[in-house]
Amino acid sequence: MMFLFKKIKKLSEHKPTKWLQQLALCVTKLQEQMAGWLSHRVEKWSMGHKKLGLFLYFIFFTGFSVCIILKTLLMKKAGANTITVNRVHIPEHIGRPGDLPMKNSILLSPGQYQRILFIRKYLDSLYKSDKRAYELLMKERPHLTDSLDWLEKTYLENHKN
Repeated sequence: MMFLFKKIKKLSEHKPTKWLQQLALCVTKLQEQMAGWLSHRVEKWSMGHKKLGLFLYFIFFTGFSVCIILKTLLMKKAGANTITVNRVHIPEHIGRPGDLPMKNSILLSPGQYQRILFIRKYLDSLYKSDKRAYELLMKERPHLTDSLDWLEKTYLENHKN
């Protein structure tokens, strides 16, 4: 719970160079001048003219966007930059409850199974000889024994026949 109150380390602040600051000031000033000019031109318009201007602006840019989309979709040339939609492969376990048994698609060789048994014996001897090292290993890899159990069970199920 204490991790919620941890201080966040600040990243090294990037100080922009002087010419970048000047460029930002020029762009901001230009934007303010344009906004002032447009505001001055439109302030004398009636509400109906303002709505008409907004409607024409909407129609113009909507039409422009639709033209770009249609041009892209209707291009038939090979190698043209068009929008393509690739079919998404849905894994077979999606949409099914988790308690259904899944097919064991993993096949282990007898050599791999012997290695799993060797690791299991090593962990058992480590537990008996050096509990501190064993606990440290289990802390770093908490689901190691669960994985070994699952691999052993899968091997035995596949080779039961």
